[in-house]
Amino acid sequence: MLSDDARFLVARNAETPSADAENTENVDPNEPLGFVHYRFVIEEGAAVLYVYELQIAPGARRRGLGKFLMMLCESLARKAKVCGVVLTVQTSNAHATKFYESMKYALSPISPRTCDPWAFEEGEYDYDIYQKVWGEDGALALAKAGAEAFKENKEMFDAASVFVHSNDELKDAFKKATIAA
Repeated sequence: MLSDDARFLVARNAETPSADAENTENVDPNEPLGFVHYRFVIEEGAAVLYVYELQIAPGARRRGLGKFLMMLCESLARKAKVCGVVLTVQTSNAHATKFYESMKYALSPISPRTCDPWAFEEGEYDYDIYQKVWGEDGALALAKAGAEAFKENKEMFDAASVFVHSNDELKDAFKKATIAA
């Protein structure tokens, strides 16, 4: 978050509470209601706005603030003439996944689930990559990178599976080798 390239959009309450106003949610009026941390990056050959983090205070959730911040990110990406927005979602965060999908984000071809045969068999990855891409060049670059990664990972997977045997398979192979000798 402290990179020189890091950018933030921070949402605060526009209303200043009066001295006698009742603060029923125990929310500090000076605390941010939410923020988004993003950077402009080249992701697998495509220039994108990458959302690293979106956080909304519990008292500000389900009021459209997250959607508004993401729409601002999309506007910034279009203004900067990059091909889209890419982000990472923890697989355990079903609410976030549903939120991004409702905003028309789709699983990216560079997400581990789509380009690594070992991805969820081993539980190796706890995240997915989602994207909303409007530039054809960017979409093609990400799709190509995903296909190349899948091909490379599949070759490694197939090569490794040659060496993966159960104890029974090894015992049978040893018996056959011993009998043949």
